[in-house]
Amino acid sequence: MDSPSIPSLFTDILQILDALELQFLRCDSEVSDAALEALERALATSLARVREKKNCQVAINRLPTEILSSIFHHVPQPEKFPYNWPEWDVYISNCARIMKLTHVCAYWRDLALNTPTLWRRLGDALPPPTIVERARGVPLDLYAADRHWDAAKSLLSDGTPLRELHLSARNLFPLLLKSPAPDLEVLSLQNFDLDRDSGASTILFQGATPRLRELILWFPYILPSNSFFNLTRLLLSHPNTEIPLSKMLTWLSKSPNIEDLVLEGVEFVIDETTLPDIHLGRLRTFVIEDMSTAVANALFARVTVTPEAAIQLYGMHDVVIPRAPTNFDVTKIALWQWEKTIRFIAVGPSAGLMIETTNPERNEFENWYSDIMDGLPMGQIQEFWIETCTKPWLESVRSLMKAMPALTTLGSFITPTSASVLSNFRPRGEEAPICPNLETLYILADDRDVVPERTKLLSFLESRRRAGCPIRTLFIESYDHLDEIEGLDALVDHIDYRTSERLSAMDLPALCTTQWHTYWRSWKGFWE
Repeated sequence: MDSPSIPSLFTDILQILDALELQFLRCDSEVSDAALEALERALATSLARVREKKNCQVAINRLPTEILSSIFHHVPQPEKFPYNWPEWDVYISNCARIMKLTHVCAYWRDLALNTPTLWRRLGDALPPPTIVERARGVPLDLYAADRHWDAAKSLLSDGTPLRELHLSARNLFPLLLKSPAPDLEVLSLQNFDLDRDSGASTILFQGATPRLRELILWFPYILPSNSFFNLTRLLLSHPNTEIPLSKMLTWLSKSPNIEDLVLEGVEFVIDETTLPDIHLGRLRTFVIEDMSTAVANALFARVTVTPEAAIQLYGMHDVVIPRAPTNFDVTKIALWQWEKTIRFIAVGPSAGLMIETTNPERNEFENWYSDIMDGLPMGQIQEFWIETCTKPWLESVRSLMKAMPALTTLGSFITPTSASVLSNFRPRGEEAPICPNLETLYILADDRDVVPERTKLLSFLESRRRAGCPIRTLFIESYDHLDEIEGLDALVDHIDYRTSERLSAMDLPALCTTQWHTYWRSWKGFWE
């Protein structure tokens, strides 16, 4: 006999329920409590199964379990780990938010509890035994401050698999020597130190960290002696010990896959040891903050990087040009020059160099342009953007321009006398024209000094035409409306008047405008 179809079965069930209500529940006949309870249980069980079946047919629950579980991983918004020191890109997924998923329905609860990677973060959300149980052997993310001392000690002593370890509890550091860490990917240590008097090893995790890709050392008293071959990101900040430059170079030579390197407040000791030459062939970004000129020059005398790298130098006392930029095709430079600060950017098609110096002794800046000219291939510069320059330094700008025979584009946005820089192009004596290939000019027009500025501009354009080096395209930019300037049409082929809150800016390679990490500023922001 064939089984009844689903629609006909539903029809029969509904008819039975109708009959039950009319003939049984509404009648005056007495029914035993036991019978009613049995009926109640049966109906409740059936209703639960009906709801379960209905829930399974909801669109999101029809997704394959691996896709739905992947969605669950994105439910908790990443939160910055509350470090007490400067921020780094460390985000955590709070397991407490995962708990809410388990309260939606039985299906979601079962799926969440059977997705071990949802429960890998060990912190304040759930008791450590619960996290370990639900993670089912998946390597954990351990964020251990002093309040997590007991739990962290137990896990580290037992050799529990870890994916990330962020540790600031100093008493736990000796436990990092005990067991291998084959799954560890991120290690962050604050005030790292060991008992140096005991002669104990400083090799962490018995030297077995094959997956470690990110190492963060805040205020360390010693450096680990490991060779981190697969390390891709290193941050060393304000060490509490003197580090010989030779040791740092040797350490870097054992980490050939570094992509992002940050040295903050690091003053290496230039020792007498023969220093090795290091080439970081996969480096993407290199940030240095607050390093003396002597140490920076010694470092860059030994370190070269890939032609596709970008370098940021902050808080320098002098202009320091690494060897690396001479290896890539520098074609554009931009300059900001204030009384005691210089910012300089040089870029090629896929890489760049940014230097920002601050020196209270202005006289020590006298020859800053010489450092730039000596360190960069000036003969191939095609664009020069002068964003800010105080008048005493305009003669230095002239020296730079004389060294750029291939220059085709000049942007002069000095306020309020943008055109004053054009006087630097006047030949002196029998001098040949400066930048003979210059043909595109961007200038900032300011109504506060319109007549003198226009006179300088017209004089400049006439002199260039007479010298056989005419300006072909002229962009006149202003923050407010500006009337057209008479006489320009006869001196240039194309004039474009632009009014905007933002002036034109030097184009930058994508590497320099991407926010790679907290310490990497997007260079585009310097023009905003």
